[in-house]
Amino acid sequence: MKNRAVFPIPRNSLVWLLVGVLMTMLPHFQRLPYWMWVITVVCILWRVQVFRQRWPFPNKVVRILFIIGGSVGVVLHHKTIFGPDAGVGLLTLAYLFKLLEMYKKRDAFLIVIVSYFVVATNYLFDTSFLSTLYTLVTTVVITAALVGLNQTTAQANPIRTVRLSLVLMLQSVPIMLVLFVFVPRIGPLWELSINSEEARTGIGDEITPGDISNLSRSSKLAFRVEFDDEIPSRQHLYWRGIVLTQFDGRTWYIDKTQYVRNYPQREERKIERFGDGIRYKVLLAPTNRNWLFALALADLELTNSYPTDDLTWIFREGVTKHTGYYAKSYLDFEYQPLALTKKQTEVYLQLPTEGNRRARRLAEELIKKLNNDEHVFAASLRKWINEEEFSYTLNPPKLFGDTIDQFIFDTRSGFCAHYAGAFVFLLRAAGIPARMIGGYQGGEMHPSGKYMSVYQYDAHAWVEYWAPGTGWRRMDPTAAIAPSRIMDGPFNATTDDSFFEDSPLSPNRLRNFKWFSQMRHYLEYSDYLWTKWIVNYDQATQRNFLEGILGQATPERIGAALAFIGSIFIAIFLVFLYRDHMQQERLNPLDKYYLKMCTKLAGKGYQRVPGETPLQYSERVSEGSPELAETVRDITDLYLKLRYRMPSPGDTEFNRKAGGDNGTLGRDFDNFRRAIRML
Repeated sequence: MKNRAVFPIPRNSLVWLLVGVLMTMLPHFQRLPYWMWVITVVCILWRVQVFRQRWPFPNKVVRILFIIGGSVGVVLHHKTIFGPDAGVGLLTLAYLFKLLEMYKKRDAFLIVIVSYFVVATNYLFDTSFLSTLYTLVTTVVITAALVGLNQTTAQANPIRTVRLSLVLMLQSVPIMLVLFVFVPRIGPLWELSINSEEARTGIGDEITPGDISNLSRSSKLAFRVEFDDEIPSRQHLYWRGIVLTQFDGRTWYIDKTQYVRNYPQREERKIERFGDGIRYKVLLAPTNRNWLFALALADLELTNSYPTDDLTWIFREGVTKHTGYYAKSYLDFEYQPLALTKKQTEVYLQLPTEGNRRARRLAEELIKKLNNDEHVFAASLRKWINEEEFSYTLNPPKLFGDTIDQFIFDTRSGFCAHYAGAFVFLLRAAGIPARMIGGYQGGEMHPSGKYMSVYQYDAHAWVEYWAPGTGWRRMDPTAAIAPSRIMDGPFNATTDDSFFEDSPLSPNRLRNFKWFSQMRHYLEYSDYLWTKWIVNYDQATQRNFLEGILGQATPERIGAALAFIGSIFIAIFLVFLYRDHMQQERLNPLDKYYLKMCTKLAGKGYQRVPGETPLQYSERVSEGSPELAETVRDITDLYLKLRYRMPSPGDTEFNRKAGGDNGTLGRDFDNFRRAIRML
């Protein structure tokens, strides 16, 4: 290290570079292991101490130990070296360690270049509007570090550096917009499968009472809905996602065979619709799952999707990015009113052979009293839980062993999954085909009235049972015990304060404050527009947009549009170039009067030659005409004195002061002009 020449990176550039490194790392705060943040702080502080000449660069042994230890830590944390999570972890690790071997100027440039790549990795996990704004600010800081590396010591001013960085970024915006709008959108050459838990924010393919409890406290966006028709009332807003049919005594499971089965068209499935239906568009956030959400009964317009026999929709590719699709739902319909197949009957009556005897006995006794009437039995269950001492809470006591018996007869405290699971069990024990539905209920209409937002805390589970002559019917036991959950949303549905109990700093606690609510709505609306027009700007959206402005989105018309816009950019560039040239050519008053003197002396036989300095010209005239020597030397001295006090040619401050200011500058300029007139 003693023989290595170290580039003295300017303080201005180093500050912006280290700030950019820290800002680049912050979006990955929750995704990276905690020890990575220790490494981040250590690397930044070490680089600062190296700059202050307090610490030396780490030697080769220390660097090798850092690399091996960090790489092993990333692999052990993610349990793989493949995928975006592990890849970003290894990239950021190398990015940080590069700070400790920044010896030459090219090393500093390399860190700047890698910074652009690292900041772009945030889009693998988050494409929201606020995240994009943060990324842009970070990019400005990184660019400021790049500008600082190319500045001289005299130019190194932090404010000037970041201002120039911002100007460069703004100048690129028009070109970026043109390329974004007109360049054909093509699919990626490869797909990244994001398997991290952060991407799996949707409802899982199994439900054990307790899962939806955790999900219901999340304020992450599930999807948005734009209605073309009249918006249904809240009691009809059941966003169907999955159907759980298998029960092992504790957990309800989805029938995964529906992932591979492509069922016949709806006309062949004994469905009868009533009414005109409701048309809307869903903007679904990434879930890394295969199911789509819609109001039943729904017809979806989305390539690579298909309906299942339980009225859900499957997306073959998995929802790994924001996905938009149109749907038309019929809230009033009949499905399979005549009979179920033998296999369907077995599936929807499946129960473990043992366990929960008290619940089985209750169902068998009640169905006998009601003469095996399915609808009366379901209504009796609703009435029973409404009259008994059941409570709705997100912090129910844990259940062990015969969980259904414990919930119905002992604890009587739970949330939607408890009630839906217990009802399906009782219905099946009574010989009535039933199934649990997982999805979302309700949603929040934006004050603008243009769309509805459904969040993870709107997650819900309900029941469907089958009866001859009517087919499948929805029943929501939660509506019987906590009707406010259905009519008003989840915030005031619990009989205790369990919704916010483990989230003391939740922004939802402030939703009743007017100023906070307005700010939240503005940000939410900005994110909605960003997602709709930017994130979801796919091939279909681009084609529709271009057809709206070009008539036809043909390659010839797109090429002509690009050529036309390109010519406008070139014309604007030439105008600015010409303006800058004219400003440079424009002479200030000082130079104009000096050229007048040169013209007078040229008439006396002393033509100024190219490359001749004012002092050389003055000496040549003085030697040839001694009678002019004193005057020419005085004029030249005044010219040089004034010329090097003026910041730049055409300076307005100089013109103002030279035009009448009573200060030293104005008096010297007056003497300068008077001497030339008298020459």
